[in-house]
Amino acid sequence: HKIKEELANETLRLENVTLKQNLKQLAMRFSEGCAAFEVKGENVTPLYASDNVCEFFGYTTNEWLPLMQKSTPLKQFVIKCNTKLEDFEKLLTTGEATFSYYDLSSKKEKIIKAICSNINYSKEIPRYVLLYNMTKTIYIRTFGYFDVFVNDTPIAFRNKKSKELLALLVNRRGGFVTSEEAISFLWEEEPINSVTLSRYRKVALRLKNILEEYEISDIVEAIDGKRRLVMETVKCDLFDYLSGKAEYEQLFKGTYLSNYSWGENTLAELSKDFYN
Repeated sequence: HKIKEELANETLRLENVTLKQNLKQLAMRFSEGCAAFEVKGENVTPLYASDNVCEFFGYTTNEWLPLMQKSTPLKQFVIKCNTKLEDFEKLLTTGEATFSYYDLSSKKEKIIKAICSNINYSKEIPRYVLLYNMTKTIYIRTFGYFDVFVNDTPIAFRNKKSKELLALLVNRRGGFVTSEEAISFLWEEEPINSVTLSRYRKVALRLKNILEEYEISDIVEAIDGKRRLVMETVKCDLFDYLSGKAEYEQLFKGTYLSNYSWGENTLAELSKDFYN
């Protein structure tokens, strides 16, 4: 029985060595902030943390670095944190938890997700905790009718033209659209003058406001009156399809931006490739 127990502990130890290495690498890939820890008994050792996650624990970057070189009692470690010790102890018991905190840099409420390895543990075998900011997933649908989803919830645009402007930016696939170009699409029969320029500025402001309301304003970049979609911030069926990957070949069914007549040129290009 003792030999079996020793073999089981050795297997677990080797698994944890691999997990420790993988967690550290995974943590460093998160752009929105992340931390990884080793927990052994009642002590914790940080493996990695981005600046904004250091803030969550109440430490500056300079204060954090020495902590990575030693083990600190959990009770002492969380004294400056925005979250109670009981919440961390619950994480270690259940294996996962979420924490909310006010991020000073963005001046917004943020949510951190935490997962813990090996709930059934011994004090001799370390466990590993990964914490990361939960980011919003933004999905843009162009095949069929145009819609934008944030965490699977459609954006309820209150202004039709602001929604159409966003569709126009998506259609441009990351390229800048000038005020004059946008007007020629949004009001095809009207000239570009002070009236339509003023009208367009109001539409652009409404688009900015609705994106801010859903906390995704970073998907659109504006410079000197020109606007573009920041493609890296969204997932879109059009972009996936154009990537040429086999897994996306079935996305296009023959319709594109059915809400807008100006989408017909892109539809013709897509159809040409589709039927050839």
